[in-house]
Amino acid sequence: MTLDPRDYRRATTPEPTEVDALVDAVALRLDEEPSRRSWTVWVPALAAAAAALAFLAWPASRGPLTLDLRSVAETHLEGGDWELVHRGEGHLDAVGDEVDVDWERGRLVVEVRPGAGLDLRVHTPEALVEVVGTGFVVERDAVGTLVEVVHGVVRTTCEGEVVELRAGESRRCWPLTAGGRLERARVLREQGAEADAVLALVDAGAASEPGPAVAAELAALGVDVAYAAGRWEDVLVRGEPWLDVEGPRRLEITERVALARVRLSGCSSAGPLLHRLAEERGTPPDLERALRCPR
Repeated sequence: MTLDPRDYRRATTPEPTEVDALVDAVALRLDEEPSRRSWTVWVPALAAAAAALAFLAWPASRGPLTLDLRSVAETHLEGGDWELVHRGEGHLDAVGDEVDVDWERGRLVVEVRPGAGLDLRVHTPEALVEVVGTGFVVERDAVGTLVEVVHGVVRTTCEGEVVELRAGESRRCWPLTAGGRLERARVLREQGAEADAVLALVDAGAASEPGPAVAAELAALGVDVAYAAGRWEDVLVRGEPWLDVEGPRRLEITERVALARVRLSGCSSAGPLLHRLAEERGTPPDLERALRCPR
């Protein structure tokens, strides 16, 4: 069973320490385990005049195998009925018919021989991907996990929802962190989603214990979305707690709150905020002139 070379033979040279560490791991496994089945690893290596491939192999029954997957270049790991091509960071545990990969970041290409009877699973913080005899790609970055099926079928679980993907289909599993929900809310807004959907993600992010910077970004996005939807009371609820919180979004939030106050109760309620905006920006804001609200 061979993966399409175009999918993974674009490797650059790894650091010598990476090859040394892999050789040490193989040597240790040879010392520890009996032999019935061949597991093969090859990694790109640099010859004196040109790049060459270094092939490493250790025999193993379908007994326990544990391996850290860390590579700056695309690295090929073969286990007889399955193949992995990885570039990034993760961890593999294999025993019997079960193969589990915990994938942290980067690109992972998986190929499993149909009918092999293997239970191969890829775990990321956002997703569980289970093989049903297939070839697929898992890519994890700052905005979550993307699963793309090359052929066959995989079963994906994101936020408790199970979806089967077939050849040519893909699915993104978004991060469950505050920052991940912020990015997802931004994407939804750019795609023209309804305000309720975007605000639900903003609120979920705010409830996910964000740090100060992410919390401010969530607040600013929520205020802006509520303002664009004409939800003046919601603008005040979301924005007023941030009027005295220092940060790059404070003036933006202050402006939206001032406008919402004008819409709800006229210039008198917005006067102090308009005065603050004028002082902090150094010139009378366009906002004040447009509303014809005296300070």
